[in-house]
Amino acid sequence: MSHTHPASAVTVAIPFYAKSHPAWLEQAIDSILAQTLTPQVFYLVQDGPVSPELAALVDTYTTAHAQIQLLTLPRNYGLPTALNLSILMTTTTYYARMDADDIAHPERLAKQVAFLDAHPEIDILGTWVREFHHDPHTETGQLKRLPTDPAEVEAFFHYRNPLAHPSVMFRHAVFRRIGLYRANFRTDQDLELWGRALRYGVGLTNLPEVLLYHRSLGVETRRAEWQRILRQAHARYSYNTRSPRLNLLKIAAIAFRLTPPQVQRWGYKYLRG
Repeated sequence: MSHTHPASAVTVAIPFYAKSHPAWLEQAIDSILAQTLTPQVFYLVQDGPVSPELAALVDTYTTAHAQIQLLTLPRNYGLPTALNLSILMTTTTYYARMDADDIAHPERLAKQVAFLDAHPEIDILGTWVREFHHDPHTETGQLKRLPTDPAEVEAFFHYRNPLAHPSVMFRHAVFRRIGLYRANFRTDQDLELWGRALRYGVGLTNLPEVLLYHRSLGVETRRAEWQRILRQAHARYSYNTRSPRLNLLKIAAIAFRLTPPQVQRWGYKYLRG
């Protein structure tokens, strides 16, 4: 049976797995349920077996809310496969993703949908984010400003991630054009996808306001993993530039990941706008 959705209908997907923190997942889900624009469909994507506590939490939500549906993978395949499953199940005009430990601003979905409705040339839309560790309401975490000019988004790609992945909303039709996430990119799958989108001439930009609160505990340690560094290099060189300046910045961005953790913490705090 086919379903007809209004033009502005949106599906939200939050993947989770065995190591997801139940209280953080609960906060993430509640922030979507508190949206001023209610999602047509809300997928919770279980990536492999989870604890009884996590399973019971998710069951509580799927029982109480008709639009929340559980999608389950039999084993832990990783974020790209979990996202791909939810994308393939989506029939709405827009698809929004979010992490299981982040918190969405109440107007996130409404503002992103309104922008995409008004700008058909844009297919992938992120937002600015505010980072936090424990409580976004009491912490003055770092503000992550991201470019809004498509030319600057393209330049950013070569040395910084131009979009905050958990904040992104897609025009669902774009996946027919650029394909899904690459399953072998267990990390930096977003950077690889942005490079592919740029090669296809897809419009990417950001809303210049904080619509997502991003939990950043342990980010420097995760960024220093060797496999992540190799995947990032692969992604960045999948879309090249003739600009000497951007090529130097691309090399510097990859080399920076090889510096000691204390240097990365300093750079992460002071070298980003």
